[in-house]
Amino acid sequence: MSVCEFCESSFTSKYILKTHLKNNKKCLKLRGENMDNDIKCKGCSIVLTHQSHLFIHQETCKEYIKYDYDQVIMNIKNELYESKKSEDILNSKNKELNKEMIVKDQTILMQEKLIKDLRESYERIAKEAVNRPTTINHIRNNLSTVYTLDEMKEKELIELFRENFTENVFMSGQKGLAKLCTDKIINTKDSKKLICCTDITRKKFKYMDKNGNLIEDVEAREFVNKMYKPIREVGQHIYDIMISNIDDERDNINPEDYNKKDKLTTQSFQVMDRYKDIINIDDPKYNTEFTTELAILNKQ
Repeated sequence: MSVCEFCESSFTSKYILKTHLKNNKKCLKLRGENMDNDIKCKGCSIVLTHQSHLFIHQETCKEYIKYDYDQVIMNIKNELYESKKSEDILNSKNKELNKEMIVKDQTILMQEKLIKDLRESYERIAKEAVNRPTTINHIRNNLSTVYTLDEMKEKELIELFRENFTENVFMSGQKGLAKLCTDKIINTKDSKKLICCTDITRKKFKYMDKNGNLIEDVEAREFVNKMYKPIREVGQHIYDIMISNIDDERDNINPEDYNKKDKLTTQSFQVMDRYKDIINIDDPKYNTEFTTELAILNKQ
């Protein structure tokens, strides 16, 4: 275990501590230092830690979008001006654009079918659950009176996620997080549950407070409020390690090994997609997959 002498954060290896000392904005501020890199947004000039962070930032940066658009327009104008075969160039670009549109249309159709299949699956499971009889006494018997949501501490949750939140869980997205929460937190040591779902369709949960009162938790909001800070902190840590490893591997490959480059680029985007799932785990508009999986795994 390595500890930062400036901010007292703990890390599992000296390599991760080294990365922290170089890139953690909070720690750098405590030491009165500035981030030593030249990764800046060309639109708004904000300084970022990793190239991958820059990609995520540029997706929503209005100044960069305008800058990027202006660059594209300028390049096209130069290309047309310098080329004597401007008409052929335009025709070629139109053909490429048409091909891209066809691919995008096919992708959208596949995604819509997948969403439809998932929705039908969840609705079928929800209907089956609604028809099962539940009573207040039965719910009370399933909920733990020893381990309660009220008494869970953020520090303890952070340690728990550090021990169990692996890269495999990270890459399995919100479903993987729901299973981790169920296995390590909701299923308590006294063979009871911390929370349970009484209505999958409406995603209604119930939990017992420390005074023995039965509390309703719609969409598991109280549970999520307890979890999201530890999940974000440990998830950020895992994301930084994975992106750093990919960047290191990319730096050490043969420049002409295009297959390897493409593979690493794909891995980077996959990690970034999963990272979006993690940082939005507390957003009711975005965490539907997480709360739905919680409901299924913990149905009454």
